[in-house]
Amino acid sequence: MVGGNPAHDAYGFRYWKDPGPFVEYLVSGSTGKFLGFWSVFVQAAYAYGGPDCVAFAAGETRNPRRVLPSVFKRVIYRLLVFYIFGVLAAGVLCPSNDADLTSGATGAAASPFVIGVKRLNISFLPDLINALLMTLAWSFGLDLFFISSRALYSLAIDHKTPALFRFTWRGVPTFCVLAVFAVSSLLAFMSASTSSIEVFTWLTSIVGSGVLVQFIMYHTIYIRFRRAQMAQGIPDIDRPWYRKGQYFFSIVTVICYIIIFLTNGFSVFMKGQWSISSFIFAYASLLSLLVPWVGYKIVRRGGWLTPLKEVDLYAGRTREQMDFNDDPEMEAVTKGQKFNK
Repeated sequence: MVGGNPAHDAYGFRYWKDPGPFVEYLVSGSTGKFLGFWSVFVQAAYAYGGPDCVAFAAGETRNPRRVLPSVFKRVIYRLLVFYIFGVLAAGVLCPSNDADLTSGATGAAASPFVIGVKRLNISFLPDLINALLMTLAWSFGLDLFFISSRALYSLAIDHKTPALFRFTWRGVPTFCVLAVFAVSSLLAFMSASTSSIEVFTWLTSIVGSGVLVQFIMYHTIYIRFRRAQMAQGIPDIDRPWYRKGQYFFSIVTVICYIIIFLTNGFSVFMKGQWSISSFIFAYASLLSLLVPWVGYKIVRRGGWLTPLKEVDLYAGRTREQMDFNDDPEMEAVTKGQKFNK
């Protein structure tokens, strides 16, 4: 960036001026630049999906009341480092109008990091970055695989999926893992008759919109939890962890997520841009939530929502944990663990 590269090119923030940070999308002018800016929200949602997996690990974590609070606090700093600074570095290394970004090249050749180091004539770095990105993709795939199998197992424990999925072998929900593996393996055939770049666009669209729906549900559940807490007269100070203004910020956040989700497929409504596949991948995630929920309510013939005063806010807690003001039980740690504070 300051000239310490083989080309001795002090390029600085050159690409922020030419071609600039905003690219026209679908239409020209300022409107096109705004649409280009807005279209990246779904891509951002696709990228930001995953940090919430820490909560899924609670069921398999030793002493989660002590361990997980500190883990959640670190997530925000990792997001700042790996996401915000990562995007900043990509914008510095690679111009937004580079043809290789949308070339559909195999592997990580279309990555802005790979393109950037190629422009600097650094011979070994593209291969190194390819290896790192493939490792990260593999890690993220395992992360989603873990979440999917444990979510299916949790539904089975709650008697919302077939009892077959409650079977475990050495602590692993065997049939849940096999079911997720079977479904995910079929996705590999999507590129058999379609270009890889189009399949990638479909996947980022449906996963990104799915992450938005997921975040909407997170905040909706939290808002309803707080309303139940207020209806039952439980003060905030009686909860083990809370932040002032959290209820208000959740309301604002869920409104923002809803707006982004409703507009994430806006391009198909532009003149000459209609595509059934793009429309389905942009909004099908909502049906994947509503259809099972409505179907379950109809089959079980239960109430749609539990009255706030009847919501069980103490489910899953032992008698020893009922006193919210007690600190989580401390336990001995190993020599390596004592530095993890």
